[in-house]
Amino acid sequence: MVATVLDPRVKSEIHRLVRDGKPDVQSLEDFACLVIQVETEPKPQPLLLSALKQALYEKFEVTTTAQLRKDGCFRGLTHGMGKFDFRFKDTWKRLYRKLIGILPDEQNQQGYGCINGINIFNYFRPWQVFDLDPKTATSADVR
Repeated sequence: MVATVLDPRVKSEIHRLVRDGKPDVQSLEDFACLVIQVETEPKPQPLLLSALKQALYEKFEVTTTAQLRKDGCFRGLTHGMGKFDFRFKDTWKRLYRKLIGILPDEQNQQGYGCINGINIFNYFRPWQVFDLDPKTATSADVR
């Protein structure tokens, strides 16, 4: 049998139905509607690179990447984050997470490392706390 992760709302409703005792026809119909609704809700789409850039430009009131790099507030907030390669979407996503908030497509996630629907490893890098380079740190460094 394949393990399926249930939507928290469905799981909650199952617990409520069991707690309340033998469900009636109307309760089961309501539950079926909830399951159908949960399955058909569209998942948020990842932001395009242009949308990521635009969000950061608006936050710092600039219009180009060159202006963003020179902005004193941006430089202060990103001090210690290392060098940025603005050619890659991952750089822009990292900046968005740090300076704006949770990306729309990264909400309501499930699985290892997810707390309250957020994958904590997208937003928290444990090796940075200990000032370790994830590419070169040895097991002894981590200990």
